[in-house]
Amino acid sequence: MGLELGVDIKILPTLSVQGLANLGQYTYRNDPTTYFASDATGTFSNGLSYLNLGKAYINNYRQGGTPQQAFSLGFRYNNPKYWWVGANWNYFDDNYLDPSALIRTESFIQNNNSSTPYYNLTESELRRVLEPTRLPSSFFLNANAGKSWVIGKYYVLISATVNNILNNRKYITGGFEQTRNAKFPDFVQDADREYTLFTQNIGIPKEDHTL
Repeated sequence: MGLELGVDIKILPTLSVQGLANLGQYTYRNDPTTYFASDATGTFSNGLSYLNLGKAYINNYRQGGTPQQAFSLGFRYNNPKYWWVGANWNYFDDNYLDPSALIRTESFIQNNNSSTPYYNLTESELRRVLEPTRLPSSFFLNANAGKSWVIGKYYVLISATVNNILNNRKYITGGFEQTRNAKFPDFVQDADREYTLFTQNIGIPKEDHTL
């Protein structure tokens, strides 16, 4: 669920201000059944090409792939001589990695030898390990300009856009949790390293200058 609001206010006949706000809460609403298959394993001991791992407890986890808060504020100046210039500031927050279903099944905490939860496993430790990964907030400054002409029966337009003027290279666009270590002890051991062996895949945008 979410709420969006956009405004475009004329301050002067040639000057307008635009604003946009998006407030969302995008969460998973159930605990889906999870199946696991592996090309390397092929057929499992159950004689099938997959394992049924039961429920993945991801209900109420935030969905990844998009900021859940976004705000924009900008202006546009339109000159009577058919040229314009504008700029806008954009802010993004509440962006999460998509939760891995595999590490939120009972298989994650189950000792294969005893078929019971791992020794000394506590609820507080499990909550710490499975805490959703929240990505850092970020903002961008963009600008655009253009001019148009009427030449005979033709309409000519030229425009230029410069995105990310401040060259923000720290914005993470998204990613997903690693699941190479799908058992609690190995997962914790790797997660608590100074530099993990298996890291999340993330995306970082570069400068964008468009003409």
